[in-house]
Amino acid sequence: MTVSSLRSAVIATLLAVTGSASAQDAKFEFHGFVGGSVYTEDGAFNTNGGSAAWVVTGEPTTDAGVFGGDVRQTRLNFSLTGPQIFEGATPRGFAEIDFFGGNSPGGFGDISIYPRLRVAYAELKLAKTNTMVRAGQDHDLVLGIVLPQTVGHVAFPLSYQAGTIGWRRPGLAVYQTVPVANMKLELAASIGRSGWSGATAAEERLGVASGLPSFQGRAKLQGKTFEAFVAGHFSRIDVSGQGVGGSSTELDTTAVTAGAKVTYMGATLAGAGYFGKNLGPLAGNLLQWQPTAALTGPNGPVDINEVGGWAQAGYNITPQISAWLLAGFANPDDQDLADATLTRGRNVTTSGMLRYQAKGYSAGLEYTMFRTSYLGAADPLKANQLMLSGMYFF
Repeated sequence: MTVSSLRSAVIATLLAVTGSASAQDAKFEFHGFVGGSVYTEDGAFNTNGGSAAWVVTGEPTTDAGVFGGDVRQTRLNFSLTGPQIFEGATPRGFAEIDFFGGNSPGGFGDISIYPRLRVAYAELKLAKTNTMVRAGQDHDLVLGIVLPQTVGHVAFPLSYQAGTIGWRRPGLAVYQTVPVANMKLELAASIGRSGWSGATAAEERLGVASGLPSFQGRAKLQGKTFEAFVAGHFSRIDVSGQGVGGSSTELDTTAVTAGAKVTYMGATLAGAGYFGKNLGPLAGNLLQWQPTAALTGPNGPVDINEVGGWAQAGYNITPQISAWLLAGFANPDDQDLADATLTRGRNVTTSGMLRYQAKGYSAGLEYTMFRTSYLGAADPLKANQLMLSGMYFF
């Protein structure tokens, strides 16, 4: 089935359900990017490496180098907009997948990879008041959308575990746009599922067991060559879990983050930073979660404080060729980690990229150094990665 015939079939179904008389009342869009990378790297990572490399977990002393290929960051999204309802309000449904869902079982599972749901929401845009409401799974407001440029690490940006916090969650968000001179100010607030993770199904539900949603807010200012944001997050977990009598012990996740990007005469400077505590639900604390023994021990759960930030500079050598440098870090407090019986102490990521980009096609050569420190170790674990990628964005 071609994209055109798929669009016609979707719109025909919509018209039949809504009783709308014209296909012009609905708009179907299919976007995303497709491509792949080849890479060589000399360390072990918390993930499968490649496009998902973030934190170093091993440093082989012999036979260290591997050569791999990766298509997992290929991403597809679908949306259907309209017809208008409520005297001018425009509804929209949006869903997006990539292929970081893991390998399928059996032989050749690494080339028969599972899809992963990223975002899926229903949106209602009120043009008269510049208000938009989203219900479903979306990016955290604290993510801020200011992310480093890359070709081979779009789905898992290199600033994660090195200066960026925020993930995705189901919830409800409201966005209000306010014109400011020649710029646009967006104010947003959301409530969502209070996230947590762990080794068991019960630990996975510690966030929802608190009986409270997560709360997030963000202000973002956008102009022609400038954008900046500041955002905050609060959520709580109940370490005793649902259905356990007696008093509950609570652990709060709080965070403040801010970032900006400026472009001028072919040059770009972007960056973001954050501080907070217990940032596992926001993809912080270097992907570590306090074990049950620490959460429920005699001293109760431990607050793990953390700071981080990243910066990237780029320059267009020609209209198609650009060069980029990136540096970022994440630094949980060492004493807090030790009290929580965690060991991963600091992560530093630096990267350089040479990119060719023309219309929808991008090719990039990226060299990245990862340095992850562990409590009690004299030197950090080190890994280096060289990646060549080609992607088509549509």
